[in-house]
Amino acid sequence: KISKEAVVSTQSTGALGRRILVFGGSGQVFGATNSAELKILNLVTLQWTDAEVGGEEIPAGYGHSISVGSDGCVYLYGGTNGMMYLNTMHRLTPGTRPDSWTNASYFREGHVGRYRAESIHYNDKILVFGGGNPAAFGDMSDIPVFCTRTNTWSEIKSPSERAPCGRIAHSCNRVGDKVLVIGGQVTKETWMEVHGVRHFVPNTDATSDIWVFDLPTSTWFELPQTLPLEIFFHSGAVGSDGDLYLFGGSRYCQWKDRNGNPRKITKRINKLFKLQMQLPSLLESAWEVLFEHYGHLDQEDFLEMGVPEFLVRRSFVPTIR
Repeated sequence: KISKEAVVSTQSTGALGRRILVFGGSGQVFGATNSAELKILNLVTLQWTDAEVGGEEIPAGYGHSISVGSDGCVYLYGGTNGMMYLNTMHRLTPGTRPDSWTNASYFREGHVGRYRAESIHYNDKILVFGGGNPAAFGDMSDIPVFCTRTNTWSEIKSPSERAPCGRIAHSCNRVGDKVLVIGGQVTKETWMEVHGVRHFVPNTDATSDIWVFDLPTSTWFELPQTLPLEIFFHSGAVGSDGDLYLFGGSRYCQWKDRNGNPRKITKRINKLFKLQMQLPSLLESAWEVLFEHYGHLDQEDFLEMGVPEFLVRRSFVPTIR
């Protein structure tokens, strides 16, 4: 059982070489207990360490975006403490020791803060997609850009006639020179009847759409495919096979109150979705069929069959200490 004080919700997670970096997070009651700690998982030893972060202080909070720049630095953007929504880019520069970092902060003037945005690096820039606060979700036609070389902010205005609507809690992954934005919470307008009077009100909902942003041309296009479920707060990662995997998150379940007005509750999910980005090799196809039919066997059985070790090791979950 996880205590209400455990800061394990809405942490920011990124990969740097053979390390997984986890920053911040909140407790079960969002905003009541927040963290400003940076924890690192070594993927070789499978051991956790607490990093030391010097320089400018990073406020405790949750819902930051995290990305690793081409300069090897880690970039944290936005987030919230439950009351204030932040609009600052933090750059964590590696120190002389593996678990020491130095932070420098760069505020984005003239704009409101965002939480649950997503960011990716492209050349010497960090692009921020979506995110928002209770007042509004970030417009996806105008993309905030932080230059890691000059430490300055700018915007990319997409020439596309159509772009995804503003959203938070979506997934955002770079595959080559494309960025895939999938799902998330969006604002939809709906009618609600109160005391016999119909009101036109904004309504937070989820989406299952899949959008692609082309980095060289700054253009958007929507894929005809959608997710099987409308989800948000899920995670996305590109696997070693080059395909995109989405896991977990939440979805809305609909019901009606005694007046017939639509209501909804939030349910967690633990489903894994795979978006195939390319035709698999014959080796990958053969392994997928073999594992599907004989997945009850253990690692040593597959190795004795002659299955390449890298395929076997990646298909079984290691023990993390």
